[in-house]
Amino acid sequence: LKLGTAPREAACPCPPRLSVGLSAEAVWMAAAFRSFLAALRARPGARWRAALLLVCAGVAGTALRGFGADLSDIAFVSGRGASVFRLRSREQPSSASHVIRWQGQQQGRAPPTWIGVTRHPKTGEWQAHVPDPEGGEPVTLGLFPSAGDAAKAYDRAILGVRGEDAETNFPSDLYFPEDVQEEVERMKDLWRRLPSARYYGVYRTKESPLWKAELELYRRHQFLDYHETELGAAKAVDQAIRDSQDWRAEQLKRLNFIEDTDYFDEETWEMEVVPRGLSSRFLGVTYHQPTDKFLARTGRKHVGLFDTEYEAARGFDAASLARGGLTNFRPPSED
Repeated sequence: LKLGTAPREAACPCPPRLSVGLSAEAVWMAAAFRSFLAALRARPGARWRAALLLVCAGVAGTALRGFGADLSDIAFVSGRGASVFRLRSREQPSSASHVIRWQGQQQGRAPPTWIGVTRHPKTGEWQAHVPDPEGGEPVTLGLFPSAGDAAKAYDRAILGVRGEDAETNFPSDLYFPEDVQEEVERMKDLWRRLPSARYYGVYRTKESPLWKAELELYRRHQFLDYHETELGAAKAVDQAIRDSQDWRAEQLKRLNFIEDTDYFDEETWEMEVVPRGLSSRFLGVTYHQPTDKFLARTGRKHVGLFDTEYEAARGFDAASLARGGLTNFRPPSED
């Protein structure tokens, strides 16, 4: 490719939305970069693709900076299982709220300004809710591994429900109309799973008012029964978890209502089996081989190194309790 051979008035094969507010050179470079991406997807070899992608990104980034494009507004938005390349110019910035949310996503954190996104209290995953287009009550869009994914699902759904004037987390021009329509069709699907916003293992579908209880065991989903209430289904899931005889820390993570007998016992905790592949039976505790001690951490935050597994478990409990999280032993407030 030779940049000098491309006339400024040359026709560009890229979609019209890419050319808004950009010079002819920037539009031409965007089209060339899209062609590179298509070639990357077509050629086998993950390492080769990754290396070429870095080279292409560097070349395109240098060129686009010279053409006046703001690289902070370049995004890869998932749609229909492929990456969609969009960019905006400096002459057409996003709104302030969009910029704040965009920067939060770029830094890998979830700012409190995400619209329609909350964290599931049991699974820790992110969930998105929008008003049902028919009845108006909140409808869950499912569980997502990141806040950004949940925010994009919300955007697609709310654009389909309220139109282009709806307030979104990301600029509305990041979404193709067909992707918005696809999200709307998913909302109308009578058999789509609608997971409970409060409990683990509980869901329903639009075709039935009954709640379904389900247990995931050894990576397999086992349907338990139908229940008239969400609470009844949650309690049925808890009973199935206790009957499964799964290791105690895993039960604590999945139980909707933890009872006193569910916690590790001060007298008998050493009798609990250490699961295969793990170095500790406790939540948040691993064996640290370089120091011959036990490491306690809550999420990615290290609590400290401890001489014994029990002390590490207690250290984890204190840190987790301060954040409102789970504990291995019964919290002192419940004594």
